[in-house]
Amino acid sequence: MNEKLSDKDFFISSDFPLLAAAYTAGYVVQVSNRSDPGRTVFSVQKDEFWDQFITEYFSRQLRVEPMAFAQAQKILKTMIYHI
Repeated sequence: MNEKLSDKDFFISSDFPLLAAAYTAGYVVQVSNRSDPGRTVFSVQKDEFWDQFITEYFSRQLRVEPMAFAQAQKILKTMIYHI
């Protein structure tokens, strides 16, 4: 079945550490908006575990592998600076 995704199926943010953690956790992070030259906005497709991920992140309970997190930051920076 071909389901259409709506805006509510995506998390929109420019919170770089959060997005790097999401990428490290296996979420697909994509550039969503570059209209403001000083700020890049990303989107992440939510799944059934997204709310738990966000809760763990903001309660400082989320654990990620440090080298994978550093690599995720490099990848996201590449997405920002290379169109």
